[in-house]
Amino acid sequence: MRRRWPRPCAPKVIPLLSSALRAASLQAIAASRHARLGEALQFAVADSDAKLRGIAVNLQARFQPGDALPQLVSILDQGAVAEQQGAFATLA
Repeated sequence: MRRRWPRPCAPKVIPLLSSALRAASLQAIAASRHARLGEALQFAVADSDAKLRGIAVNLQARFQPGDALPQLVSILDQGAVAEQQGAFATLA
């Protein structure tokens, strides 16, 4: 029988993982089109790491375009130059 972590621990554990591991995990979740992809994207979009947020917004634009648009607008209005460049690349 497969064990599952209780949901409340995910917000506490995820920030402890390295940025590269979080990005790879998010990409694997997206590639498998896991049922909880939306939840994973929400965690990643709110992450403190700009590179992970960029990956998350890019994936969100692909899998949940309606949810990505407000994020992209916010990045273009208030994001750092590198984040804005990523947002333009996502829109291209």
